[in-house]
Amino acid sequence: MSEADDFIRMWELYPEFWKTEAAFLSFIRGGVRRHLWSKNPVKLQFIKEQRVQIPNTNVKSMKRFPTVSGGVCMQCGNMFKEKDMEVDHIRGEHSLRCVADIQKFVEGIVFIRKEDLAYLCKPCHSVKTYSERYNVSLKEAAVEKRILLLIKEKNVVAFLVKRGILPHKNAAGRRKQCYDELMKEVSDV
Repeated sequence: MSEADDFIRMWELYPEFWKTEAAFLSFIRGGVRRHLWSKNPVKLQFIKEQRVQIPNTNVKSMKRFPTVSGGVCMQCGNMFKEKDMEVDHIRGEHSLRCVADIQKFVEGIVFIRKEDLAYLCKPCHSVKTYSERYNVSLKEAAVEKRILLLIKEKNVVAFLVKRGILPHKNAAGRRKQCYDELMKEVSDV
């Protein structure tokens, strides 16, 4: 067995650390994001350049600090506190689904230029990621994310009833009703 084979099967060599290949890849993904991405000097400089002072909306501290650090979302154009902003790669959802993806994943996360980045609010970043991952438009991704939230909060029936729609008998039918209704709302905007 060569050294390359040892690396590729680390989860089998050390089952006490990683029960599966997915667990091993999660370890790699987390390490790269925590250490190489979060401390990337290009990313940190990009954030510094995007930072603006925005009005403080916290009643307890707004008198003492009338402004706080924030940014303008490059997708929706709204202002958010810095804690509600994220840096996104403009192109590509960098995924790590098998050992063969490791090099491409690391390169996509580490070898960046400021021109490759976007400053997005967390909701817009979530929608953009969903859009890339499932190859759907941003509108469809926004609608799907909203439906997932309705399902999670168990508000699907209330959502439909509030709009004067008789909820379908099964979950798939209610999901379709929500999708159709939300797509109409997005189209009307």
